[in-house]
Amino acid sequence: MNQCVFMGRLAKDPVTRKIKTKNDEEIKVTAFPLVVKRNCSKDLFTIMVTTYGKKAEFVDQYLKQGVKILVGGELTSTPYTDKDSNKKYFYTELILRDIEFVGGNFLENENKERPKIPEDQFLDIPKNSEEEMPFC
Repeated sequence: MNQCVFMGRLAKDPVTRKIKTKNDEEIKVTAFPLVVKRNCSKDLFTIMVTTYGKKAEFVDQYLKQGVKILVGGELTSTPYTDKDSNKKYFYTELILRDIEFVGGNFLENENKERPKIPEDQFLDIPKNSEEEMPFC
């Protein structure tokens, strides 16, 4: 089974191009680098994410640098040889299958302020409710 899930932020705006399939149809391909934090560490790594068709159109329309997302898909590694040095390298990428926004307000105008909730109304939990909650 080849299934990976990553959560991170876009390092750059997605890049979209069109390619022709074997059936001579044109489809969109979108790629972007995703910066991911390693578990229990301050270390970061970058994984390239690629998507095709309708998902490529969605990514191109709604994602931009800095947006936090959760992605799932198939990890692939393609070998290639550098023409100058004749060294063999591997290009690793995630082929996007699922995507979720993390955090919210991804479509809001950046200049808008979030509405303020008065502190006395936060969660609006009635007094003495701890006695009724067995999980507290």
